[in-house]
Amino acid sequence: NQRDRDRERLKVMLFKSYFEDDLLEVQKPLQILEVTCEEVRNNLPFLKLLEATLKTWNGMNAGTFCGDAKAFKLDAL
Repeated sequence: NQRDRDRERLKVMLFKSYFEDDLLEVQKPLQILEVTCEEVRNNLPFLKLLEATLKTWNGMNAGTFCGDAKAFKLDAL
């Protein structure tokens, strides 16, 4: 009916009016996350620590009831 269509059109108009502000609100945290991820990927001491941790856990998991499953490889992270 006409009332439902008008209501949907109003929802769309409201969405459009707030979209840019909402986008700007989300962009800064996403940029921070992107920079942080890049810093972690390029942090050699952290990667070495992570690799040693993963090797330890993979070794502890070997031969268990989990069917000798292997956990993660560093590349997967």
